[in-house]
Amino acid sequence: MDQERLQNASEKLRAASETADGGIQRTLYEQSNSIAELAARSQQIHERQLTEQLDDLQTLIETVEEADDTPEDVNEYLHQAKSDLTAAHGESDSSAH
Repeated sequence: MDQERLQNASEKLRAASETADGGIQRTLYEQSNSIAELAARSQQIHERQLTEQLDDLQTLIETVEEADDTPEDVNEYLHQAKSDLTAAHGESDSSAH
């Protein structure tokens, strides 16, 4: 289930990158790729990796929210991706116990 949620988060970030413009577009695209690579791994996803992705995504969200010219769709995609990552992180926590 972690992989599915991560893939969903990656797809939402990819959609956000297609909607965004400027420097944030590339950053969103790179974050999407990073999460997709994590989802593609067949091995157990480590909690530390999910925590790093969540931290990076939170930084992106703050950056986008501070920008005046960011389309609202980008914010929505980012928050949906964060929700998926948070859920995957929670599943990772419970499977570790």
